[in-house]
Amino acid sequence: MTFAVTIHSLRGGTGKTLISINLAAFLARMGYRVVVIDMDIGAPSLQTYIRELPKKRINDFFNHQATLEEILVDASYLVGPNPKGSLLVGLANDRTNFVSKLEDIDREKALNELYKLINLVKEVLPNDPWNADFIILDTSPGFSKDSLNCVAAADHLILMLRLINADLGGTGQLLKTLHLSLKPVSSLIVNQVPQIFMDDGNDEYTRDLINKHIVEPVGSDRIQVAGFITNDEQIINSEAEFAMYFLEGEKAQRPVHAISNPNGFFAANIQSIADYVVALSKMGD
Repeated sequence: MTFAVTIHSLRGGTGKTLISINLAAFLARMGYRVVVIDMDIGAPSLQTYIRELPKKRINDFFNHQATLEEILVDASYLVGPNPKGSLLVGLANDRTNFVSKLEDIDREKALNELYKLINLVKEVLPNDPWNADFIILDTSPGFSKDSLNCVAAADHLILMLRLINADLGGTGQLLKTLHLSLKPVSSLIVNQVPQIFMDDGNDEYTRDLINKHIVEPVGSDRIQVAGFITNDEQIINSEAEFAMYFLEGEKAQRPVHAISNPNGFFAANIQSIADYVVALSKMGD
């Protein structure tokens, strides 16, 4: 049975794409067939992980200008040599002139895109020739049309946030609004938690903090904490190095840290979240 997850957040900079691709690669390493689709149409970044970019993107698919075969890239090489599973990636168009045109959309087209996304997630990718075990939708932050479509289409919503007041209060309001209508089964991942904070045994305290500021105000039993991503200095340095190359216009491929550094704190965090997502998928079997 295919399990579709939307990874979303209130604001940018919470690590949605970082978690999406690392979680996908880890699931593929575990032996699953995984498809990741970049639905952050306004500011896509999934392409920074891909070696060779396709000519057609997910935008073309929704505009009936490309087939699924044309947009999905086999990125199983990100998993490492001889992966047990497979990883396919569908990229969004990152050309600025294209992104600027996306504001002109009417209600009928928005509904058509929703229906097509639901069909893609529920009917197409679960069956031949894709046979996806997991589908991960990486969204744009906030209340964009595409992010709401992703929440509606997926089986589960994962919200990324950090331990700052703006994220705590704002994420609670975002969830409250979503649960008034879509009522998604939801989990929270807290990113950029200091490792020393977790080493001091503050896991339960942090969970209580999240419950107090987000879960209880929403008043839903369909929300739980999926896990924490602690700060990893090696990853911070690696991401800074990639950003430097990118800004200087040099060609560089962004590393999938859970695979390239399997013994680090980050890989352990991703493994825990991957186990959690697999357990969620089996609850409906």
